[in-house]
Amino acid sequence: MIDLSSINNIYLFAGAADFRKGIVGLSGLILVSYPNITDRLDNLFIFCNSTRNQIKILHFDETGIWLYQKRLTICFKINLKY
Repeated sequence: MIDLSSINNIYLFAGAADFRKGIVGLSGLILVSYPNITDRLDNLFIFCNSTRNQIKILHFDETGIWLYQKRLTICFKINLKY
């Protein structure tokens, strides 16, 4: 479970991410997309797939990197235009 009181920033990745990527691949997307972020500790990075019915959250904390994945039901489909 994510303790939101310890989170500094939440970043939403613009565009669709390849959901075959794991921790290493998504971390690479963060380095390319957000080059000015030097300290990723206690930040959340949220990614959507191309059909916007799944999300992945990358969470960096003092113990390591967490990867959360959630499949959304049709009534909660994310409606983003990019």
